[in-house]
Amino acid sequence: MSIDIIMLIAGTAVIVFATRLAPFLIFRSGKMPTLLVYLETVIPPLVLTILVIYCLKDVRWALFPYGAPEILALTVVAGVHLLLRNAFVSIVGGTAVYLVLLHLIFRTA
Repeated sequence: MSIDIIMLIAGTAVIVFATRLAPFLIFRSGKMPTLLVYLETVIPPLVLTILVIYCLKDVRWALFPYGAPEILALTVVAGVHLLLRNAFVSIVGGTAVYLVLLHLIFRTA
């Protein structure tokens, strides 16, 4: 085995260990700064909003099926998540509904 590969593996291990150890060293007191508490509450909805916008960015609203499969699948994801509070079931359910709508109901070709 080459010395370059060994050094690469060792360097990666040190970096991974340091990133795992850093929070314990930074927050020794056990109390999180107020900025982190705020970011902890704000970032998840922001990330989800960005993902929804990204998913809908290429929808052709002026052409058939006018974004119907996307909107219906998005509604299913939101509804299932509000009912069950399970992200995995919401995502799988929404994906299944989208694929059924796209391939069986709103066929364009």
